[in-house]
This record gives sequence, structure tokens and C-alpha cells, in this order.
Amino acid sequence: MTKGIEVRTSAARFEVRAAADGVADVRTLAGHAAVFGNETVIFDSWREVIEPGAFDDVLGDDCVFLMDHEGAPMARTTGDTLRLSVDDRGLAFEADLATAEPDACGLISKIERRTISQMSFGFVADLDGGVVWTRGENGMLPLRSIRKVSRLFDVSAVTWPAYDATGVSVRGQDVTKAERAAVMAEMGRHLGVSAAEIRAMDADAARLRAGLGLAAARG
Repeated sequence: MTKGIEVRTSAARFEVRAAADGVADVRTLAGHAAVFGNETVIFDSWREVIEPGAFDDVLGDDCVFLMDHEGAPMARTTGDTLRLSVDDRGLAFEADLATAEPDACGLISKIERRTISQMSFGFVADLDGGVVWTRGENGMLPLRSIRKVSRLFDVSAVTWPAYDATGVSVRGQDVTKAERAAVMAEMGRHLGVSAAEIRAMDADAARLRAGLGLAAARG
């Protein structure tokens, strides 16, 4: 992933269907890459929600369809094989996948067998008024509301969510550490949180992750 890009995962269901124009060697994957109003805890450090309207200005971006945010594109907006739109639920997509391509054919099979069932998107948030932070109350984490995305790079079918323990391992500790640090610094600027407070939050998050790992091992 390019430096500065964030990735977020959606558990919204998607489907594989025959191509609209009836081409035999093309299957269309359709669903949602992002869901509005679905609050998610990111890196055990903040809550986040994507608000309606967040993608209105980036639907015309040169965006690609990938597997796990890597590899050669299987569909692309500039080739009209990837189509993006916004509805009441969130960021909708249709990707025409060529069954003659081994990667696309393998992905279609995995989706039909529900081996792959999640979508993700790579983006840059608009930090010039497009992100609003709210302090958490009664022990809750701060809330980051994304109202505008300034750039949409890809939508991807993913094996693991980008910000759970497995997803962090797959993407790489350096990548996720840098992404988290950048957003934590953004939070500090918006909420007036000091470096010492951020370090304390880091320690709390580390203890939470360690506790969850111990609980999983015991279970």
C-alpha cells in the first residue's frame, strides 16, 4: 500500500452473478465496500464511522479492484470494468471479472464458497474539514467521524479485516503502526490530547490486546 493510505473493512454481503451483457467469460461481483453509520473500533484505540456523503467526491477516481490490496488489478473504473456508486447503505460497487484470468477465477470460487466474505477499501481521508473527532464519555474511546474522503484508491476482497490481530500481521507491523500513529496524531490535534495522554492510550490498548490474546489462548 502507498504511504498514507488507510484501509477499512466491511462485512457487508456481496454476490457473484452473470455479466449484465451476457458475456460468458465474465462474472460480475457486486456488493458494498463500505457501509454508512456502522461504528467500528480501530486498533483498539478509537471508534470510527463513515458518514453518508463521504464518497460523493471520489466516485470518478481511478480506482482498481484487488485481492487483499495487492497484485494486478482485476477490474478498474477507467476501463468501465469497475463501477462505483453511493446508495442509502454505503459505497456500492460492481466489478466485472474475467474468468479466463486465474486470479479472478480463483476469487470467484472462494466467494461462492464463502471462503472470502469481506470487502475493504483503500482511501485518504480529507483532513481539511472532512474528519470530525468527538471525545468519548464514560470510558468510551474517542469517535472519529469521516465525512469526506479525498482519494479512493482501491476496493478489495480481503481474507482478514485490516485492523484485527491477524490483519495487522498480514499487512505488516510497520505499515499498521505508521497508520495508527498518523491517526493518533490527528486525534491529538483535533481534541487537544497531549503526547503523554496518547502514550497512556497506547499502553491501555497494548494491555487490552495482551488480555484478549491470553483469553484466546486459554479458550
